Amino acid sequence: MEDCCFCEMLDKEKYRVLYQNDGFFLTPSLGPLVEGHLLACSKEHLTAMGYLDISFGRELRTIREKVEEVFQEFYSSKVLLFEHGEIKSSCRTAGSCINHMHLHFLPLELSLREDLIEDGAKIKDLEGLTELNSFVDKNNPYLFINDLSGRYVATFNQETPTQYLRALVGRKIGLKEWNWRLYPRWKIFGETLLKLQGKFD
Repeated sequence: MEDCCFCEMLDKEKYRVLYQNDGFFLTPSLGPLVEGHLLACSKEHLTAMGYLDISFGRELRTIREKVEEVFQEFYSSKVLLFEHGEIKSSCRTAGSCINHMHLHFLPLELSLREDLIEDGAKIKDLEGLTELNSFVDKNNPYLFINDLSGRYVATFNQETPTQYLRALVGRKIGLKEWNWRLYPRWKIFGETLLKLQGKFD
């Protein structure tokens, strides 16, 4: 899709791509919350993981398994996953402001569940990712999280700020520069790229 940075990355910025398969590619996140912060992006221009065809489950599972191995080797950590869901009318809601499916992988061992509940979220535990399709096309975007407490979706009745989960993780780890637009954190981006290049082959 024209004017989508993730759609253009495979053609114009291949140096950023750490791994790819038929459905997804893996790249360091701009504005990393920690070293090792990665994004799994769909090759097809989809706006949220809830729109993924079930046939891509194996490719996404392969990405996750590879990231788990690399994070354990290089960061001695389990994986925190999250997705901000689909952007609706503007970036004021919980969407990430990039309207292309991307799943965050961080080498952090955290639970966000209680913080989300304190902020007013409704929590639904998930058996599988295919359940996410019931949360798209809603008035507010869903938040997908897989952390130490399990795999679940969080939704709010009210609008939630843009990059909400980034801000929440930043609060948990004491990082004020969580906004990738304001703080691209190029040094940590580069360190992640250099450390993990060739490690997913």
